[in-house]
Amino acid sequence: MVSNITIIGLVDNFKKEIAKNLASKLDMMLADVNELLIYNFVDGNMLDNFGQKYFDKSENKVVKSILSCDNIVINSNISTLNKQNNFNLFKEKSTIVYLRLSLKQFKTVNKIENYGEIAMINEAVFKERDEYMQSICDICIETEELSVNSCVENIMLGLKYFYEKDE
Repeated sequence: MVSNITIIGLVDNFKKEIAKNLASKLDMMLADVNELLIYNFVDGNMLDNFGQKYFDKSENKVVKSILSCDNIVINSNISTLNKQNNFNLFKEKSTIVYLRLSLKQFKTVNKIENYGEIAMINEAVFKERDEYMQSICDICIETEELSVNSCVENIMLGLKYFYEKDE
C-alpha cells in the first residue's frame, strides 16, 4: 500500500484547497508540484531559455524528490502527470485521486478564478482531458455541488474502499 495521495483536476485553486484540507485532516504533509517547480526555478522562462528537454528533466527531478517521501498529499497538474516518466512515478508511489467537475461547474469555477474573463479551455479539450484523467486515476470523486469538506470526506471514503478492495 502506498502512503502518498496525488490530487489532480482541471481547476487549480479548487484542487489546492481540497489538497490542503485533506492533508490537514489526515495529518499529512502537503506538496504542490507547481509551487515546488517555481521554487526550484523551473518555469516558463526555463522552457524558453533551455528548451523542453531540459525543462522536462528538471521537472522530473522535482517529482522524484517529492515522491521519495511518504505521507504526502500532492497537488499536481495534468501536464506534469502527462509525461510518461512522471506518470510512472506517480502511479507507483501514490494513489491518484481525480476531482471531476462537470463542464457546467468547470465553466463557473474557471470564470471565478479568472475574475470573470473567459480564459478557459474549449469544450472538446475539456472532454478529452476529463476522459484521460478518468482513465489514469485510482479514485474519481464527482465534485458537482459539493463543498470542500464534502469532497474531502468523499476522498477519504474512496481511499478506504480502494485500500480495502486490495486486501
